[in-house]
Amino acid sequence: ADRPAPYAAKEIRQLGSKGLRCRVITPKNDFSVTVPALGGHMIYPVLMACAIGERFGMTGEEMKAGIEAFVPTKMRMNVIHQGDITILDDAYNANPQSMRAAAAVLGDARGRRKVAIVGEILSQTEGAYRAAVLGDMFELGDLGPELHRSMGECAGALGNIDGLLAVGELAWNIYDAAHQSGITQALYARDRTAAKELLPNLVRPGAVILVKASRGMAFEELTREIQRLAPKA
Repeated sequence: ADRPAPYAAKEIRQLGSKGLRCRVITPKNDFSVTVPALGGHMIYPVLMACAIGERFGMTGEEMKAGIEAFVPTKMRMNVIHQGDITILDDAYNANPQSMRAAAAVLGDARGRRKVAIVGEILSQTEGAYRAAVLGDMFELGDLGPELHRSMGECAGALGNIDGLLAVGELAWNIYDAAHQSGITQALYARDRTAAKELLPNLVRPGAVILVKASRGMAFEELTREIQRLAPKA
């Protein structure tokens, strides 16, 4: 028979831009904690941290305090409120796994409109506009085009991405696959300069915007441009 995991998270509840809340169960502790980070995937580093903390004799209260004091690294899924829009700034780095996780976070975000600037993805759910600006993911070798195309297909399969701006040479594959997967409001820009000209199409009142790409794409420049374009609250 399968044995229950010694470290587990139960009763997981998303709190929008505030992160998530869950009940952590370990061999020695059982406590509820608020995780101040976006995405259900953050449960895994929380449980790993608890395993290490318990190994070195930390109490449940100490582990809870440490988790709730967590501050994300700059440009790692930071939430920026600018006027009437919300920016999910995850421009520090990107790989296929983290890109998919970011797109899922965008889908869960609360807002009247949702836009993601992640280098190559856009998605929509009823009652909210969501767009993704996705940039090139580097160091993927010969699989680069195929993996970027799979991101576009993933965006279409989510069914909740409304707009997409793909930025970069490899990102064209995301744009093309996303468009073919049913995302009609898909845009493409070869570089950041061209992307700035297209951003006004995505920055709309009440939007939630995800920004993600590999570090070499320097997407913080696009984050600043979005802040400049943001409508007043």
